Amino acid sequence: MPGQSAYGPMPTTAQLADLARPVPPLVTVSGVGEGIVPAALLFWGQGDDGWHAGIAWIYRIFRGQPLRALLTTWVPAGQVRERAGESYERVPRIVLRGPASTWPVLPPAYPKIGPEWVERHHHTVRADPTGEYADLRDDIRAGP
Repeated sequence: MPGQSAYGPMPTTAQLADLARPVPPLVTVSGVGEGIVPAALLFWGQGDDGWHAGIAWIYRIFRGQPLRALLTTWVPAGQVRERAGESYERVPRIVLRGPASTWPVLPPAYPKIGPEWVERHHHTVRADPTGEYADLRDDIRAGP
């Protein structure tokens, strides 16, 4: 995002839902699980400390029973890699202010998912590079 700028006030969670593209482009992301994870790029956000990417990815893990969720979070832009064949020019750019804990919750969006994934949406303030997401595990088990 070098050379780009975002202007205006930080949007609310409700405003983000209205700004989101119906079919966001795909990227690969490091630092949200083991290895490289495919994710949807929902937003670019310009914070006080640089650019961040608002991403969504399908979380599947087996810990005694299958756990499945559509997770969203903000990550530093440097953790995101574009994929060949995807177009990123229409990804909305927004302003982020203050600490990440105050940034808006990202909407549940991912290419070609059904309503069952939207119902399993969980937003995490911080990515867990181990991929465990222990703080969300009880909610993920309980489901919608």
